[in-house]
Amino acid sequence: MKIKYESAFHKIADEHAKVPDKYTLLDDVFTSPKMSFVICKDSSGIPTAVYGARAWDFTPINMAEGTTSKLHFNFLDKLDLATDAANFLYDETKILMFMLLYFSGSGRTGISSVKVILNRFHSLRKISLFCVKCNNELIADILSIKDVLSNESYLAAYVKELSENEQSELSNLISSLKSIKEKYLGFEVVKYHKSRPDSQQTPVIPSRIYFASFEKLQESIKKYHKIRNQLTELIKEFKCANAGLKLSTQKKNKFTTQFPTLPELLKKHRLYAFFTEQYKVNDKRNLVSAISDIQLTCKTVIHQYTAMRNGEALRIKYDCINSVNLSDEKDVAPKLKQNRFVQVISTTTKFTAYKHEAGWLCPDDVIYAIETLQAIIDGLAVLFDVEPKELPLFHSPAIITHTKSKQGTMSSFNGMTPFCLSDLQINQNDRDELINSDTTRKYDDPKFDVGANWPFTSHQFRRSLAFYGANSNLISESTGAQLFKHLNHEMQRYYRKGFNKIRTVLGYLDKTTGEIKIPEDHFIFEFQTGMSTNQARQILELILEDNQRHGGKKGDFLAKQRNEQGLQDDDVYILELKSETQRKVDAGEISYKKTLLGGCLKVGRCNSFMLGDFTACISCNEANIEPDKIDAQILKMKQKLTTYDKESAEHQIVSRELLELTAFKEKELRKAELV
Repeated sequence: MKIKYESAFHKIADEHAKVPDKYTLLDDVFTSPKMSFVICKDSSGIPTAVYGARAWDFTPINMAEGTTSKLHFNFLDKLDLATDAANFLYDETKILMFMLLYFSGSGRTGISSVKVILNRFHSLRKISLFCVKCNNELIADILSIKDVLSNESYLAAYVKELSENEQSELSNLISSLKSIKEKYLGFEVVKYHKSRPDSQQTPVIPSRIYFASFEKLQESIKKYHKIRNQLTELIKEFKCANAGLKLSTQKKNKFTTQFPTLPELLKKHRLYAFFTEQYKVNDKRNLVSAISDIQLTCKTVIHQYTAMRNGEALRIKYDCINSVNLSDEKDVAPKLKQNRFVQVISTTTKFTAYKHEAGWLCPDDVIYAIETLQAIIDGLAVLFDVEPKELPLFHSPAIITHTKSKQGTMSSFNGMTPFCLSDLQINQNDRDELINSDTTRKYDDPKFDVGANWPFTSHQFRRSLAFYGANSNLISESTGAQLFKHLNHEMQRYYRKGFNKIRTVLGYLDKTTGEIKIPEDHFIFEFQTGMSTNQARQILELILEDNQRHGGKKGDFLAKQRNEQGLQDDDVYILELKSETQRKVDAGEISYKKTLLGGCLKVGRCNSFMLGDFTACISCNEANIEPDKIDAQILKMKQKLTTYDKESAEHQIVSRELLELTAFKEKELRKAELV
């Protein structure tokens, strides 16, 4: 009997990577894959990770751009170790890594990202080094990874050498291995669990610095936007690799033709003052750094207004803007500007093992940043001789100085701060506010000292928007959950933690009343409008466009609405339905949020949802159940059961939930037969 297994990253294969090889299991007996077995391919189909190679490169499927993607099987080479012993440990590591990729599934018990691959590999590598140490200190047979993971005594001795984080990663490795059949592994993995130690939360940017950053970034973005077309033409000049070189360099290389120098090119495109005064550009290398800073500044603005994560921003494509008309003119508040919103399209991996498209609503000010980035890509596309759409929006400009730069290479912004934000120093009030926002931390790192420049990171803008939005009462938990791509209110509370401990900062003090007021055209109001519009659209899609059968009490109601309307081609009826649905959402009469089993139309907080009791949806009057999600959850829970001891509490809980889902599915099937 033959069974074919796909890599955990099979679904990721898209424009960035080709589908890797499938593994064929014969008669339920595992054998090592061939040395030529391909585990990862790039978009051109070229293998980047081959089983028998000394290094596996997962860059094509790395969803967290800018992070390490390679596994190097040479970590024992510098040790005084016999070749056979080293190869034995390398082979063990490879086989286990292969099984983790092909047999352990995805999600909490398996592989879900390249970062997780690296973490599992580092755990196995550390075990290998422990084996070498033991073999050197003890005169005994060669200790193997299998020995450590299957023997409680060896594992206990190994754990003593690990930090808290390393113990947690070991626990994750063991959990992943336990999801693989014991007969494939060839040994029984011992029980071990170590929870991850509490980590410090991303700090909130002090209010003075936070709002000063908006002003500084917008000032820079508008400046960049004005010269974007000149920037495109300047970059195109470097199609000739010798363009921009100093005269001394050209003479040294004995060029027969004199090429324009960089100052000449800057003057030609009316950019001399811009690059020499602000960025002190005097050669092509400085120019590349300046263009990278422009990209970073644009990226930071996107983080400010969309609350995107770092990887989500880096995955934005060239064509990423959708115009969004939030409401008809008659529904717009008098002082709110219409159409100030656009939707930025990117991909997210949150709660899935693969990338899926998602949209972020943001003020149309962000379009200045996007168009500036597009202008840079328009120039780089000429250098690569491709269409702009073929390059990522944050493509590295390194080809200006290095003609052999690879197409598709992303700009790296690790640890960098936009030039325009580099002079925002922490004062005593900022520090007091920072400490008051999280009294559990001392903030004793020198980077948070008075006088230090604030250490910006991309995730701080995400946390700060949630924090100050909550502080002003303008971003509710349900709105925030959609804006930040959170599934539950618990995560929202984590982001908003401490918001009530400092003064309101989104508004201004009305001296006549002594109250804090919010400008009526503040973009935060439009976040609320945009989120309610999204809810209305989701409800309308269920009624008008979704033809699959739905379960649950609210699902039955939606199906009845769809069947009874009988006017799907009547534009007047549909317009009335849209208008009424939007009115009810705005008034708080109806709501919609996605759940693990489909959707929920409950208005207000759901305690069961907060506590993770998703089976409560089955009997809830407000639930809309999607059969495909029921099937997927039943399959996932059956797989989970194999990883738990039959006497454990986890096994009992999952068994009960599985029984409830199965009974519900059978009930829905009987109901469908009667229709």
